[in-house]
Amino acid sequence: MMPTLVLLPGMDGTGTLFEPLLEALRGHCKTIVVSYPPAQPLGYDGLEKLIRNALPDEDYVLLAESFSGPLGLMLAAEAPSRLRGLILCVTFARNPRPWLTALGKPFETPVFSLLPRALTGKIVFGGFRTPARQALLERALEPVAPEAWRARLQAVRDTDLTSQLQRIAVPTLYLQAARDRLVPARAGRYLRRHMPRAEFVTLDAPHCLLQCAAEEAAARILDFLHRCRKDRTKE
Repeated sequence: MMPTLVLLPGMDGTGTLFEPLLEALRGHCKTIVVSYPPAQPLGYDGLEKLIRNALPDEDYVLLAESFSGPLGLMLAAEAPSRLRGLILCVTFARNPRPWLTALGKPFETPVFSLLPRALTGKIVFGGFRTPARQALLERALEPVAPEAWRARLQAVRDTDLTSQLQRIAVPTLYLQAARDRLVPARAGRYLRRHMPRAEFVTLDAPHCLLQCAAEEAAARILDFLHRCRKDRTKE
């Protein structure tokens, strides 16, 4: 049986932005979307506990998008018995934007909640932005409280999971966006250096890769799930 795909969302935490990918995967695999509390100021430690409670009692593969990449790495490093593989998408193992550290007190301002939605759309979609995708983004951002944004930005600023990368033994696939304006390419290169056994695939997409290249991403994900199932039968 193919492993269940457990999806961990980007910084909005709602899981709403997975809709295009879920549609592309429909009928091909079982999926579970983990959502984060929109008003609770939880960092990575608090969110990891929440995710653990949502994991299925069956073989599964984690897909960790953007902000959730460190959460996927944290969980995989502990080698849960039912985890069959890890998919990382447009993400990082340590703070991808060092200038965030220098902001310090300005984190008291809920940065993401103050950005014009159109500007946010330009950043994450680039030239792939459409009215439908912009509407999806706004629907994902709307319920998230300023204190939740603040906690998540601080979590990104302070994270560094370099020491845990060598402990990850499950098959790993990294999906990188060739036109990502949010997470720089060096974040993927850093993971490649520290996870030499991982598979890296670059798609012609912006940061919102799973939204703008949903069909191609789904094909890569399903191929990976099939291979994880085969690896399981060899044990």
